[in-house]
Amino acid sequence: MELRLGNGVEVREGRSRILLDPKAVEVGSAIFITHAHSDHVPRGLESFRGPVYATPPTARVLRAKYGARRGAIVEVDYGEEVRVGPVRVTPLRAGHIVGSAMFLVEGEGSALYTGDVNPRGGLLEGPAEPRQADVLVVEATYGSPEFVFPDQARVRVELALWAAEVAAEGLLPAIEAYPVGKAQEVIAALNRFTELEVAVSRSVKAVTDALAEFVPLRYSDSAEGPAALVTGRAIPGPRRATAVATGWTLLGIPRGYDTGFPLSCHADFPGLMEIVERVSPELALTVYGRTGRLARAISEMLGIEARPLGRRWVTR
Repeated sequence: MELRLGNGVEVREGRSRILLDPKAVEVGSAIFITHAHSDHVPRGLESFRGPVYATPPTARVLRAKYGARRGAIVEVDYGEEVRVGPVRVTPLRAGHIVGSAMFLVEGEGSALYTGDVNPRGGLLEGPAEPRQADVLVVEATYGSPEFVFPDQARVRVELALWAAEVAAEGLLPAIEAYPVGKAQEVIAALNRFTELEVAVSRSVKAVTDALAEFVPLRYSDSAEGPAALVTGRAIPGPRRATAVATGWTLLGIPRGYDTGFPLSCHADFPGLMEIVERVSPELALTVYGRTGRLARAISEMLGIEARPLGRRWVTR
């Protein structure tokens, strides 16, 4: 089995070539998409005839948000094995957002690609369920020791309480959250911990509607009573207070927002190290983010061979 970072994470065994989260669609290769965040969705999907493999929730968003052809997406559930020549590919729960998957690739050896991962999960998605593999390809978004998130259950409650307090003052709490995944977590927190109506922007509504079969939430595109707004862009205005929900608020609240909440769908640094320990690979390859820093930490703290994945083929 050979791996490299090229058109996404590429895996090659014999004549079989697998693309994991490719940057662009490519005829003749099997394409697997971990989740529907834009940096994991290939260009050209709207005209591609497939096959593209994704979990059912991811497939719904790929059609609703990115215009993927209905017949192009092959829906595969967690644990459902896909054969690509001599290789077996199995999606596993990643815990990142609703429907997010890791992919276990097995042939002459095995490799687990995490995509974006979260060992804790959230209100709407269970925790990651990694399996042992010879090689681990792990994301490094927050792959540096300074990134340690506060308890996420507490952050959700604090966000909801802030929204309720702002609404009680006669203002509209406008909460910015990425429309895919994070926005649904915010809506779920508001539904669970407040009595507020939840209004959503058009971009958030399109995605949340697509996921309605999997995550029934209470929201509308307008609200008459005390309400909170969940939007892809919280724009300041009269009679409103703005907040942003992202793990990057660990570095500070961005200019233009009244407050921020370090609510993340990613693993923080300890979470990434936990994933590596649970997989216990012979080799860890880091991608996307603080790849060098995470690889050094894995080597020094866990005693596992690790390095960033590059464009040269790695053979295991």
